[in-house]
Amino acid sequence: THASMSEAKTVNLTGKWKLVKIEGDIDGFFKAQGWSWMARKAASAFATSVFDKTEVITMDEKTYKCEEKGAPRDKNRVQNYTIELGSGKEVDWTDPPGGKVKLSASIEGDKLILKTTGEKYPKIITRYIKDGKMYDSCSVFIDGKKLDGDITNVFEKVE
Repeated sequence: THASMSEAKTVNLTGKWKLVKIEGDIDGFFKAQGWSWMARKAASAFATSVFDKTEVITMDEKTYKCEEKGAPRDKNRVQNYTIELGSGKEVDWTDPPGGKVKLSASIEGDKLILKTTGEKYPKIITRYIKDGKMYDSCSVFIDGKKLDGDITNVFEKVE
């Protein structure tokens, strides 16, 4: 079935996605978390190296379900979670470096907005489709304000 014009304005990330590229203002992302220049230089090189990661996403207007496989330094990490969109309810989530945080999700226009809590530097992750690829852009988000810097994962659809 073809999506009507009203449905086309929302976001649907359903599919199997593979990480192909990491880009963004990575130095700024770490700077926003108080990292020293030396630590940022070391981390920036590592942060842009693509690791083996796939995500199988199933979503509708009410739920976002993700099956993640792979993380930096741990290609076998598996994590499955389901979030009620826009409910404000949080689920347990392990961030890419391995930190345990809480995650909530909502839809804003043609973007999926994920927010973390329970860490010193909470994050806002914006997911959207551009040119057939899924972009996952993460920034530090403190007191309702997005700070400069981002680390953006680019995924290609494989199924």
